[in-house]
Amino acid sequence: MLEQDKTQTFTLTEEKQHSLSLERFLLEIKTDPSIGLSDAEIIQNREKYGVNKFSEPKKVTFWKLLINQFKDLLNIMLTIIALIDFITLHWMGEAGKDHLIQGIVIMAIVVVNVGLAIFQESKANNAIEALKKTASPTAKVLRNGKIQTIPTFDLVVGDFVYLEDGVIVPADLRLIETNSLKIEEAALTGESMPVEKDATKEISSTNVSIGDKINCAFSSTMVTYGTGIGVVIAVGTSTEMGKIANLLTTNTNEETPPLKRKINSLTKILTIFAFSLLVIMIALNVSFGLIKYSGISHVSPEFWSNLNTYINTAALAISLVPVALPVTTTVVLGMSVKEMAKKNALCKSLTIVETIGNANVICSDKTGTLTLNKMTVTELGDFDDIISKKTKNVEQAKEDLPRYKHLISICMFCNNADIDFENNNSEVGDPTEIALLYLGQKTELDISRTRDKYKRIFEQPFDSDRKRMTTVYKTKYSYTSFTKGAAESILELCDRIQTKDGVREITTQDKIIIKEFLNLLSQKALRVLGLASKNFVDEPKKGDNYETSMIFEGFVGMIDPPRKEVYDAISTCHEAGVKVAMITGDHQITALAIAKELGIVNQNDNMTLTGIEIDSMSDEQLRNVVKKCCVFARVSPDNKLRIVRAFKANNEITAMTGDGTNDAPALKAADIGIAMGKGGTDVAKGAADILLLDDNFSTIKSAINDGRKITRNIKNVISFIMATNLATALFIFVFTYVFAIDPMIVTQRLLLDLVTDTLPCICIGLNTNNFGLMNKVPKKGEKLFDKAMIIEIILNTLFIFISVSVCFLISWYLFEMGGNGGKNFEWFPIDISCFMTLSLSRILLSFSYVSSSKSIFSKEGKIYNKLYLAVGISALLLFLFVFTPGLNVVVKTPPFSDINWLILFPIILLPLISIFGNEFKKFILNLNKK
Repeated sequence: MLEQDKTQTFTLTEEKQHSLSLERFLLEIKTDPSIGLSDAEIIQNREKYGVNKFSEPKKVTFWKLLINQFKDLLNIMLTIIALIDFITLHWMGEAGKDHLIQGIVIMAIVVVNVGLAIFQESKANNAIEALKKTASPTAKVLRNGKIQTIPTFDLVVGDFVYLEDGVIVPADLRLIETNSLKIEEAALTGESMPVEKDATKEISSTNVSIGDKINCAFSSTMVTYGTGIGVVIAVGTSTEMGKIANLLTTNTNEETPPLKRKINSLTKILTIFAFSLLVIMIALNVSFGLIKYSGISHVSPEFWSNLNTYINTAALAISLVPVALPVTTTVVLGMSVKEMAKKNALCKSLTIVETIGNANVICSDKTGTLTLNKMTVTELGDFDDIISKKTKNVEQAKEDLPRYKHLISICMFCNNADIDFENNNSEVGDPTEIALLYLGQKTELDISRTRDKYKRIFEQPFDSDRKRMTTVYKTKYSYTSFTKGAAESILELCDRIQTKDGVREITTQDKIIIKEFLNLLSQKALRVLGLASKNFVDEPKKGDNYETSMIFEGFVGMIDPPRKEVYDAISTCHEAGVKVAMITGDHQITALAIAKELGIVNQNDNMTLTGIEIDSMSDEQLRNVVKKCCVFARVSPDNKLRIVRAFKANNEITAMTGDGTNDAPALKAADIGIAMGKGGTDVAKGAADILLLDDNFSTIKSAINDGRKITRNIKNVISFIMATNLATALFIFVFTYVFAIDPMIVTQRLLLDLVTDTLPCICIGLNTNNFGLMNKVPKKGEKLFDKAMIIEIILNTLFIFISVSVCFLISWYLFEMGGNGGKNFEWFPIDISCFMTLSLSRILLSFSYVSSSKSIFSKEGKIYNKLYLAVGISALLLFLFVFTPGLNVVVKTPPFSDINWLILFPIILLPLISIFGNEFKKFILNLNKK
């Protein structure tokens, strides 16, 4: 990734850069902060540590994509069948033209299947490209004693970089000077609030999380407040953001989706069975010769040749292969993708639709996914509220505005942010101050009018040492100061307090009560700001201290609140047997409070795991811990990746949701990566499989429901195809090797697979019946064929075979009568009557796969509406191919007389019995439930 072949990290000493004192750090770098690097040092450092950009990831060629598609067993099987057909044409000449048609059709299926797969896989993964776009295009640096602006990629280790409000940090820096510096790091760490940086902060531990390195700044994060200077300590993929890029390219998720694994397994079994059957039958024919039968006048007493026998045996093997399966699954998944997109879940690939339905773990980022990623005032109160140990929410404050108006006004006066409510709520300023302005808007306080009421004449800005901000305004007769900041520091500077009875002196006991209450609020993960004011008569002078002898007015509590829709979504996921785990870079207290609020864990569960603890664990230990733990805090991108892998190692189908750059590696490694489509970073979107277009966690619940529906439908499609194919294979086997009749030509088999079966298959695949799907707990490692499915396939296979056998016996009897001139019956077409019965049996069998309990005659029978249409069209196509002059040459139908019609029609309606049989079965099942 990094265009270098030298040292990957800049190590000043054996200690970590963040753990050095500022004096020690400046001593170690051996560069004058007033001059910066010289030209010679720039060249030397660039050679030694590399350049500040990522190299292009290796792209997968078209030919590799093509070769990868033929690792799919079904594609291999279909290709072999087509080759057999082409070889048959070569051997049989004109007689083999039906096989040519089959070979062409099957290869067309393979081409469509492979083409769609290549199209999906060749979509460029834009994660790395998007990551590069998060970097700052230029940086302000000190070189050769001059401040200059240079392209970011030209930065080298040791450069002195200047930071100011609105600047994107161009590389990883060790800060050497900070002036009220705050940096937004949510995309990297997941922490909601901008981080206050302090160059002088000494961090004794060398093993701390990224979010706790407050004396460092990291590439691609943004300065939201203040100024600073830092020394470049890492460039390119040596940066924390670069490590994410490296994880994205070296930890790709190349696992086969569950659906494809199951279909591959099915194809493997069928391939082994079919070709074993082929070898056995050929061996028997070679060893014992052809079996001869007599008694059926129009049938040759022996086969034409061994070659023809082998071809028929190959046809028997081919009849077991689900030729219609690729077409059906592609169409069903494609239409399902469109349906899910209408519900705001945009899937990047077809198979992911089925995979999400099998998910039994959702690893979710907190900030921006479970929460709004927007600091919001949720509680406020004055001293009387503290005494009663109850806070007020915004709506309650609005209802009692006269009481809280002064408190809220302080939030407006002691504030430098701005919101343009007439221009899409365009925001400028610190997120905390923006949250305070929204408090004014929600309580219907006129922000502009409040601010314009008095003239600001002085401001003492916030800084990380004082942890507070003060503004001074000229009122009508005097001057007033307003102060906001860390509640405990504000409280210590107050000698009076505002109560419902007016202002009085604050006592030591008052302060104890307030501190105890504020501690309770902090346990709820609220960020609490204390608010104070002071009135004075004399005009303020420069250097005066206004932050003494103040009146404690009250407090506001803010948090990045949970999304409202998430509560119900998590509850539904739990009912459906899906575990929800929170993985965040935020603090433990905040993470646990949100997890309890949302119901991810119960109120008595305090188990959390931090990134530092994860780093100390082996993969085996982590695998065991994730079975019990649902809250992971203060984690790095690499920690997130390990957590996802741990769940997957426990055979969990794992989904990962996130919106930040730090989530991208885990999104890519998960079975299903889900990114926020509106608020997510381009990096997260590029790495994900599904985009939530509404950034709504509850959309995942809907996607899981739809995925389960698709899983069930495709299992039903496979069961349907297996039953019909096995019945056809049994039919061909019995009548070929027992009665020495070639019962079905190639084009008839194709007509069965592609014309009569495909539409009912698609309708089964698009079945909208979702009764009880989210009330079932998914089974780990659930196989494609369970006991119930195998029994159903066997019973349906036998039913179709019995229907065709009865048809054959009746037709044979009528044929014998016609052939001998008895009863004036004409020559009766046995093969066509059997073919029609087999076709209609297969078509009508589809009704048993829509619902195992809902009758087609019940109110819920509307779920069968599409199937009625599909069955009607399939039956119509069948009759057109069999009886329409010109089309009937495809299936080689002989001329039909009226008497043939009268006899054939009742025979081919035998399969209607299946509908009544299934209805009776549903009736019995429903009786038992009652």
